[in-house]
Amino acid sequence: MKLTITSCGDEVHLSCEGDVTHADFVNGVNPFVELLGSGCFSKRVLVNLEKAILIDTAGIGWLVMSHKSFEEGGGILILHSIPPLVDHVFRLLNMPSILHMTGNETGAQALVSGGTT
Repeated sequence: MKLTITSCGDEVHLSCEGDVTHADFVNGVNPFVELLGSGCFSKRVLVNLEKAILIDTAGIGWLVMSHKSFEEGGGILILHSIPPLVDHVFRLLNMPSILHMTGNETGAQALVSGGTT
C-alpha cells in the first residue's frame, strides 16, 4: 500500500494506492502515525481509496483500530471513493455500520462538517 498526503489544511487528505494487506503492518507501526506523526488521531483525515486494489483482513483490522483511535483522540477518519471490489468486502463484513464511509470527496467533506451523505 502506498499512502500519500494529497493536501493539508483544516483536514488532511490522503490517497491510498495498491493492496492493503498484512505486509503493510509487519513493522508494528500504524501507517497513519508513520505518515502524519503521533498526534494524527486528533486530526480530521479523509482517505481516498479510489486506487486501492484489494484489502485483506489485516487491512480491515487496521482501519477498524484506526477508526477507534481517531474517535478516542478527538479526530475523525473518513473513507471515500471506494472501488467496487473493496466496497464489496466492506459490505460483506458490515463495515458501513462501523466506519465512516462515503461515495466521494464531497460526501467526505460533508461528514467532516457534521452533515450526512
